[in-house]
Amino acid sequence: MTNTKSTAPDFELLRPHHVVRYHEGPRFFGFGPTALSVKIKSGQIPSPKYLSDDGRARGWTGDQILAWREATDAAQAARKVVAERTAKLRGEQIKAGLAAKRAARRKAAR
Repeated sequence: MTNTKSTAPDFELLRPHHVVRYHEGPRFFGFGPTALSVKIKSGQIPSPKYLSDDGRARGWTGDQILAWREATDAAQAARKVVAERTAKLRGEQIKAGLAAKRAARRKAAR
């Protein structure tokens, strides 16, 4: 029997007031439980809020997850721009180096 339940989060349906429980975190953040815990401790992912007085229930609001996702998307876009600029610059440096070598060979051949 095929499992038709999707494990991918539907961010379009996530509302700012929606509460995502801690056990659903890996689905929304894309990391396993251990990696999620490490990234929370390092500050890369926002800390879940306590949802009850006894401290057993924890989770994130939709606001927190959406803000994290926007920041992550912006950081990825910035890294892509830097990588493209670096590749272009490196390509120009390689072309300039090859042109200089050709000029040196022509000069030596004379």
